Amino acid sequence: MDVVSDICRSIRLEGSVFFRSDLAAPWGIQLPAAHEPRFHVVLQGSMWYQTDLMSEPKQMNAGDILIIPEGEWHWVADSVGRKCFLPPEIGAAIAEGRPMFQGDEVATRLLCGLFRFDKALEHPLISALPPIIHLLHNDSASHKFLIQTANWMFDEFNEEAPGSSVLVDRLCEVFFIQALRNVQEIQEFSTGFLAALKDPRINKALQLIHNQPDVAWTLDDLATEVAMSRAVFADRFNHLVGSPPITYLSGWRMQQALNLIKETVLPVITIAAKVGYTSDITFIRAFQRYFEVTPAEYRKNLEYAS
Repeated sequence: MDVVSDICRSIRLEGSVFFRSDLAAPWGIQLPAAHEPRFHVVLQGSMWYQTDLMSEPKQMNAGDILIIPEGEWHWVADSVGRKCFLPPEIGAAIAEGRPMFQGDEVATRLLCGLFRFDKALEHPLISALPPIIHLLHNDSASHKFLIQTANWMFDEFNEEAPGSSVLVDRLCEVFFIQALRNVQEIQEFSTGFLAALKDPRINKALQLIHNQPDVAWTLDDLATEVAMSRAVFADRFNHLVGSPPITYLSGWRMQQALNLIKETVLPVITIAAKVGYTSDITFIRAFQRYFEVTPAEYRKNLEYAS
């Protein structure tokens, strides 16, 4: 099983498009901090952008993709120095029948969206992402796939055809996974989770952990499986992933356990066995250390919330 796809399922990744338009100059939009990944795709023309983390603005051209993993405040516009409006102002204008940034000559065809995931299940993959990801247009098959997916989302957004909104959301999630692959291919990482995915032996260890969390893995077992000495494997894994192998294994088990509690009515003892615990008491203690509530309390809180 692909580790990136597996992680995205585990953290309950969801994606959605919140804006798409053919924009005529002058135009400018500012987006407040959202604390969740946002993306912009220039499908035609060009634009400029700047985030809180940037000392100066940067230009994007047709085929470029921007992802802001932490969702910091930023602006996008056809030119530097434009007045930038907030989304509620733009939405109000549309509701009143006076859409903004319209004209005969299109300066930019723009698609904007966001990604959400369960914050209780944060994963090192997300924290390993660079603060700003600007993927330049290129002729690779993977980038062409990204742009084609963005065009599909652009065409489907606001359509009244059956299933359009669901289709856009699913395409958005596919877009995120493919974008992560592009980041991994294009950028060089010496440490962090993306670097771990590039290391064949550490990647194999991650796949073993992800695919078989119910196995009673030990450090020696994992090292043997990837043909490394115990000490070298432990050091390499910790250096790249950011935590020791058994600590990562425990965290992954807890993520799987939480999803089973949310998505099923399985008894705690069954969930414990599915994620590698032979004792439900040991599992309950581990779960409480990780989430600060017992499995039963967490399930009860879900019932109250619904």
